[in-house]
Amino acid sequence: MIYVGLLLVVAGVANVVSALKSASGLVEGLTMGVPLLLICWAIGGLMLFVCAARWRQQVTIFERGFRHQKLTGNRLIRFADIACVDHVITRYKSSYRRHVRLELTNGKRYSVSDLTDTETLANIIRRAIGPS
Repeated sequence: MIYVGLLLVVAGVANVVSALKSASGLVEGLTMGVPLLLICWAIGGLMLFVCAARWRQQVTIFERGFRHQKLTGNRLIRFADIACVDHVITRYKSSYRRHVRLELTNGKRYSVSDLTDTETLANIIRRAIGPS
């Protein structure tokens, strides 16, 4: 995904350069190349943001709960508020994704995914909340 995002950003610039070379004037070349440049930069930028959002996250475990810190914000969850913990592995054709799914006592669900060691996190939470 990161490669496709970078490729789209570079492709937008390459499109403007080729449009400037083939056009007879600067204005004509820019009007031909800039719309595709903006489209490529928008899609590539969104893809790179998604990669950065998954990359820049961390879990800090405390005595009575944990904090899930993501690029979009922090979430503090107390162990007393957790009713059930599941460690789920979703398999795709060429990869897989690991999740720790939490069911909270107020009926809401929360998911922690794309960490390096989700199984250890699930075991720590299971031990902390006790038998359910």
